[in-house]
Amino acid sequence: MRAIPVRSPGRSRLASSGFVAVAVAVLMVFTAGPASAVAPGSYSISAGGGAVFAQLSSNNLVSGPVDDALFFVSTTGSGLGRLPFPLHLYNQTYVNAAISSNGNIQPGISSGGTTAFTNNCLPSATFGRSVVLPFWDDLFFDSNDTAHGFIEGVFTRTSGSAPHRKFLVSWQGHLFSDAGSIVMAQVTFNENSQTVTYAYGRSGGGSATVGIQAKQQLSSTEWTCNSGLATAVQSGMRLTFLHN
Repeated sequence: MRAIPVRSPGRSRLASSGFVAVAVAVLMVFTAGPASAVAPGSYSISAGGGAVFAQLSSNNLVSGPVDDALFFVSTTGSGLGRLPFPLHLYNQTYVNAAISSNGNIQPGISSGGTTAFTNNCLPSATFGRSVVLPFWDDLFFDSNDTAHGFIEGVFTRTSGSAPHRKFLVSWQGHLFSDAGSIVMAQVTFNENSQTVTYAYGRSGGGSATVGIQAKQQLSSTEWTCNSGLATAVQSGMRLTFLHN
């Protein structure tokens, strides 16, 4: 059994707040300032079951043990750094993004970004730009560890043909603080669409933040945040975020 790495004393997690937003999306919208040429609009959530979580084993961004890392993708990139099409979110178009090992994607980031492992509720000042959060939490991956019966890592997959392609990112690992708490979360982006879909292969998420947020916290929609519930997300759950 692989030993769980120990953080330095200065990196303890915040305790769960006991708050959960379940079934009804919590929507916070603020008026855009003069610097925003286009209002971001807002997202609503459609929740359902029956999602088939296909565990991936190729196109792994992780090599060996990984903690608090960012992986950069771009429409001009190649190999694992390739973003097959621009992402459309909050009435903006993004040709690059940073994929965090801590369960979120930060569009419009080609360098920098944040590897924040302490999650909080939305709107969150942790992110200055738009962010997609299928499972924001303190996560850990080791591509050499197959003790759970699957390959750990952060995987990408492109399917379909233009102009109807899908770009999927899959987090298959566990909580940093508990190797037995498996995390299986995916997000799918659709070409030429602002709709994003989250799917889950394991129940959990009691210490996670799940939602979506616009740049400068102008708008945010949250499914759950530090609820403490073992069913904040459930195996086979699908959350569809629809732009209004």
